[in-house]
Amino acid sequence: MDTKSIHIELIARKQKLEQAACALKENFLGLDEIIDEVMALLMPWYLFPKAQLRPTVINLWGLTGSGKTALVQTLVELLEYQKLYSHVDMGEFESDSAFWMKNILTDDLSFFHEKSPIICLDEFQFARTLDNNGNELGKDKLRVIWDLLDSGKIQYIPNSSTYYLFRADNCLKRLEKLMKESVVLKDGIVTNGVEHFVKAFEGFYFDYNDRSDAVISPSYFITDDFVNGMFHLFDDDDFSKEQLRARIKSSTLEELISLVKQGMHTRPASKTLDLSHSLMFVLGNLDEAYSMSHNMNPDISADEFYEATAKITIADIKRALRKRFRPEQIARLGNNHIIYRSFNCAQFRALIRQELRRIQGFVKNQFGWKVMFDESVVNIVYAEGVFPAQGTRPVFTTVKNLIESKVSSLVVSILEYQLEPVLINWKFDNGQFAYEVLDEKSNVVLSFSDQAKMKLENLRRSVDPQIQAHTAVHEAGHAVLAALTLRIVPSVVVSRTASDMEGFCLVNFPKGPMTRESLKKDIVITLGGYVSKILRRSGSYY
Repeated sequence: MDTKSIHIELIARKQKLEQAACALKENFLGLDEIIDEVMALLMPWYLFPKAQLRPTVINLWGLTGSGKTALVQTLVELLEYQKLYSHVDMGEFESDSAFWMKNILTDDLSFFHEKSPIICLDEFQFARTLDNNGNELGKDKLRVIWDLLDSGKIQYIPNSSTYYLFRADNCLKRLEKLMKESVVLKDGIVTNGVEHFVKAFEGFYFDYNDRSDAVISPSYFITDDFVNGMFHLFDDDDFSKEQLRARIKSSTLEELISLVKQGMHTRPASKTLDLSHSLMFVLGNLDEAYSMSHNMNPDISADEFYEATAKITIADIKRALRKRFRPEQIARLGNNHIIYRSFNCAQFRALIRQELRRIQGFVKNQFGWKVMFDESVVNIVYAEGVFPAQGTRPVFTTVKNLIESKVSSLVVSILEYQLEPVLINWKFDNGQFAYEVLDEKSNVVLSFSDQAKMKLENLRRSVDPQIQAHTAVHEAGHAVLAALTLRIVPSVVVSRTASDMEGFCLVNFPKGPMTRESLKKDIVITLGGYVSKILRRSGSYY
């Protein structure tokens, strides 16, 4: 290829990357910075894959449901790399049957040999090699993964090689016994020493193990079983099956032994799988870095979660990895660590509106009706579907269960009245969805309501005013002392939640190390709830 053609191809590939980046930003809300960083890191690989001496490794760390796997899979589709892509779930290493994982990364990936594939190692936290006490777990089956991440080259023994080498070695030992017994082979058939041949080869098979109990025939060496076994033994294209059969027919017993040895020498005991030109994504959820991931309270502010995850640095990631992997293994992951933030309130709302637009598009395409969702619908989906620690998945399921499930009944109701609406206004009010159907003149031709099946909002309602009042006083005690000691107003004070907590008071302590003075203030604030309840019972408020 001439220089001009190379330049044209490079420009085209660069443009394809830019188009892919734009498409990813349209599909994944709130991930613009993540996408820019990923595209910048993979560009050298995409433009000059043959120039790299070892794989390009990009690590994506984040909370569950943050879009790590979906981002990689969409990128593969946009770059049209489906035929050169492999997704490996590292959670399989937790199972007792994980011994076959090396075969997946060798025989099954042999198609990628010396090519430029994309390999995704998902749920990488399960590939840990240290337990919670820092002791070795002895996962020898993981060595292939670390070799892959380091050099991209794996030494392995192909399944087919071991099988036919073993069968050929077995055959060779039997043939050498026949040599000592003066067995004669003519036209591929044993003509002298048949008894010794039958005894030596009794139960033998080369290719078909289902014939191991078959009676051996003096013409065995020109049967399909032996010829097919010899054909698969040769790791080259020098012989066809018919050529091998003809070679056997013309061979003496000594020459047949030489032919078997020749086949064994063409098939090496081990091979090298070269994936050094690959792009490797390592995806995982690190609870040690995302300490807030265990908080399943839906009433925790998404903005608070966002700010907490925004403080996580590459140093935090490496400290978290150190609790699961050895230092030399962490080094093989490199320094391309991309850290996901959780969604903030605005991003969750944008995601909900995007899902509602998808439903609007469906109704418009199917029936020609325009649906307008009131902001009250966004609010109830947010209230029911946002668990900051669980990412976007609960939002998608809430939209499906709360909104999409109502579309069919709405459509049927309109069709039963034989209406031809132009616009449908969809609102939420007092536990019900309210619908207004308007015609082309903007006249309301039908209005009705439907009970919304809510779960979290019902949990937020007080079941006992006395208990809620008691909790409110308790949390107020924390809040007052936080303001007095730290001069900080708590970001959230709640007396009733949808979780198993009665309430909570969220105080953001100043940045910096914990000192004796700050620890003292923390203790004072913690005891504030207890003190406020004592004061309430004694009537000291008044």
